[in-house]
Amino acid sequence: MEKKIRVTNASGIHASPSAQIVQTVMQYNATVALVYQGKVIDARSILGILSLGLAKGSEFILRAEGENAEAVIEALEKLFVNGFR
Repeated sequence: MEKKIRVTNASGIHASPSAQIVQTVMQYNATVALVYQGKVIDARSILGILSLGLAKGSEFILRAEGENAEAVIEALEKLFVNGFR
């Protein structure tokens, strides 16, 4: 399953949002990747997420496979829509 996501929070994806992404992914039985500009990063890696340099307005693909793929995509999308609050 894939979903296109746009970064809307002003400071982009820095350490705190990256940690929230990892914490969310760890709650589900699914393999999740972020795909941006040809790079595929495991969503369980804070350093990997940070290496993408996702700034406000960046668009990337969330890709999930496994038992809870749909649920983890929905949970992550909610994080981005709510600006990681």
